[in-house]
Amino acid sequence: MARLKSDIDPKLISKFDRTIQRTYTPTRIQKSLKWARLFGGAGALMVIDGHEEILDEPLDLDTIAPGSYKGLIVFDRWSGIYPDGSIATNINSPVDFGQPEYYVVNGPEQSDSFRIHHSRILKFCGPDVPYPEYTANQYWGISELEICYEEIRKRDNMSWSILQLLFRAQILTQKNPQLAQLLSGANASANRMTRDIRIYEQDVAQKQTDELEPNLHKLYPVVCMSEFGEVPDDLDIEFPSVRVLTEEEKSTLAKDSGTLIIDMFNAGLISQKTHCRSFSNWPIRLR
Repeated sequence: MARLKSDIDPKLISKFDRTIQRTYTPTRIQKSLKWARLFGGAGALMVIDGHEEILDEPLDLDTIAPGSYKGLIVFDRWSGIYPDGSIATNINSPVDFGQPEYYVVNGPEQSDSFRIHHSRILKFCGPDVPYPEYTANQYWGISELEICYEEIRKRDNMSWSILQLLFRAQILTQKNPQLAQLLSGANASANRMTRDIRIYEQDVAQKQTDELEPNLHKLYPVVCMSEFGEVPDDLDIEFPSVRVLTEEEKSTLAKDSGTLIIDMFNAGLISQKTHCRSFSNWPIRLR
């Protein structure tokens, strides 16, 4: 979950974090992302105490009372939420511009349905599709499973058997004394694994920017009004790093840190006491 970034009192940021955790907001957002990947779309209603009768009105931050943010309610696109009405044309809200202006959500009973303004909904979509298909899908994406479906259909028992025979024929005609090790992955290079890790990290960072950040820019001001009574002028969002150091990188970092401490001590920039304390503490920080 992204952290609130601001120059306000750290105690207020801690209060903000406690509210986010107490209302299970990260769990609800994770559920929304899962349902979006599985069903092609999901929506999460921001629950604000006292707004039960004005859900179809645009959300006015000034009407949010202290302590009124109560969390999120998640709906999937097939049985829980669907667009209703016109398209939003407010260019001052780039997150919602071109999206449905209203949504209808279904309650526990089949007869229970509510019309909700888009400013109260966090929208999560599956993989992108061309615009005609996007509008045909009622402004949702598609399921991740649809991407795999066509490939799965191609691989029935007969085609798979043919591929296996072709693969075996190629192996029988290839001469390489280290082929078994290559196929088993025993000689996989660390560099290749590092490229895979970097690709994964870049993919996670991109998904945070594309899927999470726009919705958090809608959610965090609501929580700020509930907890602080105002939205900080410098409010920003900071995602924690997904980078995981390899053993080689940890070793290099430890060596460089040790060299730096020794150089600072030899130059008289730190005392012997600080020098010893630094060496007693820095390995702990690497774990």
